[in-house]
Amino acid sequence: MHLSVRFITLAAVLLAGPLGLRAQSAIPAAGGWQKSIGVSVTPTWCYRTLSSSGDDFAGSIAEWRDGFEISRLGYDAGASLRLTHGDRLSLDMGLSYTSRGYQTKKRAFVLYDPDPRVPQSGKTKFNYQLLSVPLQASYAFGQGRLRGFVGGGVSLDFLLRVRSDDTFYYNDQASHSSSSTTGGYLRGNVTPRLTAGLRYALTPQYSLELAPVLQYSLLGSHIHAPISEHLYSAGVNVGLYRKF
Repeated sequence: MHLSVRFITLAAVLLAGPLGLRAQSAIPAAGGWQKSIGVSVTPTWCYRTLSSSGDDFAGSIAEWRDGFEISRLGYDAGASLRLTHGDRLSLDMGLSYTSRGYQTKKRAFVLYDPDPRVPQSGKTKFNYQLLSVPLQASYAFGQGRLRGFVGGGVSLDFLLRVRSDDTFYYNDQASHSSSSTTGGYLRGNVTPRLTAGLRYALTPQYSLELAPVLQYSLLGSHIHAPISEHLYSAGVNVGLYRKF
């Protein structure tokens, strides 16, 4: 909640400038490197692939998990510094809070002796909470206020914690519990990212950006484990940038 308030406050400061000024019909190209700062949020669809040690038992466990684990929603939210050369090439470095992961389907438990105190079914949501440093280069094309761009880079991801949210269902009610850990998990990862989208110049100083983003973690999530997860996500980034 505190993180969201900070981003809303920063966005309000950015918007408090010359958004009310009359925009020009075209944005002049700047010589050298132009600095911008921006805030962005990316709702994402998240899942994982599984890598195993290669033995038959690990492979069968991975296949079993693929049968009941499914995708879930996540998000990235952060701020970034952008350096733009002329009006084409841009280099971005940022800092963001990232939520990725997956969840299980609701599954019925096999009960040989039914007991109202024992849940009949349940499901679990796995939430990887990360501090990410995205590094990206992009190239813009087109003329005027609305332009397209393509870009790519990597995100350096640092694990804060892995949270498990469990929901258990009884005859007429549900109970919830959660736990968090970092034990056995890789604390850092490298995640390549690809993007392509649109930039619209609201004024000579302010621009709005909309772009799909694909990300895939190169390293497995666990240390010395027979099965490890490679997290990936697909989402749409919405950003507001101000030139200085």
